Amino acid sequence: MSVHAYLQPAAWRMDREERGWLMSLPGLQWEEPAGLALRETERRYLEAERQRAAKRKERIGRHGPRFGTTVHRAVGLALADPR
Repeated sequence: MSVHAYLQPAAWRMDREERGWLMSLPGLQWEEPAGLALRETERRYLEAERQRAAKRKERIGRHGPRFGTTVHRAVGLALADPR
C-alpha cells in the first residue's frame, strides 16, 4: 500500500461509529441509511488528514531526510491500521 493510498477516498467505507456505510463507484453512489451525510463527513475527515499530513515535520534518518520521513510515516500508518 502506498503511503498516500490511505488518504484516498475508498469505493466502500463504513462509518467510523458503525452507524452506516457508503459506496462510491463510477455511475453509482449509495449511502445507507440515507440522510447520515457520511460522504460529506468522510470528505471532511480526509481533508483534515491531508492538512495534518502536510504539517508533519521532517524526520532525519541515517539515510537522509526523505528516507527517514517516509519510514516514519509508513510506521505511523501501520500502527494506525494494522490490517
